[in-house]
Amino acid sequence: MCPARKHRLTSEERKRNTWGTSTRFSYDPSGPTTYPSSLPGFFPTIQRCYCRMEPFDLPTLDGLHLIPGLCDGVFLGADALAGFPSLKTLPHTAVLDFHGVNVHGYESKNKSMIVKIENPLAEMKVEEVASMMIGQKTFIGWPFLQEGLVVSVSDHLFRYEKMSIIPGSPPKVLSTPHAQQGLVLWERKAERIESLYSKKYGVLTGHVEMLLHVRPLKGLKRLETGALVKDYEEADKEIEQALQMCPTGVISEDPRFVEREPPSLKEEFPEGSKVFFLGEHAYGVAAQVTNTSDISISVVLAVK
Repeated sequence: MCPARKHRLTSEERKRNTWGTSTRFSYDPSGPTTYPSSLPGFFPTIQRCYCRMEPFDLPTLDGLHLIPGLCDGVFLGADALAGFPSLKTLPHTAVLDFHGVNVHGYESKNKSMIVKIENPLAEMKVEEVASMMIGQKTFIGWPFLQEGLVVSVSDHLFRYEKMSIIPGSPPKVLSTPHAQQGLVLWERKAERIESLYSKKYGVLTGHVEMLLHVRPLKGLKRLETGALVKDYEEADKEIEQALQMCPTGVISEDPRFVEREPPSLKEEFPEGSKVFFLGEHAYGVAAQVTNTSDISISVVLAVK
């Protein structure tokens, strides 16, 4: 083919393109041709050119017309489907102002659109927030939300966790004071979160008074019963997030991570389906389901 041919249009070809007629290039296997240079002395002559050029008229709408705008029923803002970011998942206000947002290592000298987050839980005590949110899901990484599990809540003095004092009793919120070094470390984390949102993203979070310790969602895992439950990261991958930056729920959850009850055997292993046998004898042998009941299945093993 001649990929450079499309860049060497004559004046007549450029006129046709300007008047609404395009030029189509395609591969011509009938035989190579010699294409003379369109600018001798700068572009060489193409000796083996397999490119064929022909006019292409753009299709018409045949009396129809385009309708500008979005389709009816589209989900926008906080109603957007999972995976589509939106600022509206958190209450906020916005203003155009000078803020010195850091862009590529330099502070902006012009005005920027600054987003100010409203914290509806600001008036609640940390014990109330811990009792309400520990063990519940939340969403981190606003506005690109990712689900996570809140395992504890902390302020500048204590870390709050839910524990059962007596085995079998309902868990209660217990506070553990920070060590002397932990006090300084907590203040640094809070200041870093507030500064990062402010200078890099132009988002005013307000003073960070509480942090959520969140374990991000890894995916779903299958239990022995066949049920699918959510699987979260381990303790070494916990993420600290400011309380006001974590929405507690979304309208459209990701259907890929919805927990499911164990299906019946007839749904999981329909008759005629091909499986692998993992029993004590002939482990890993291919098999086929011949009969399925409510509590057992019968298979035929493919063995020599």
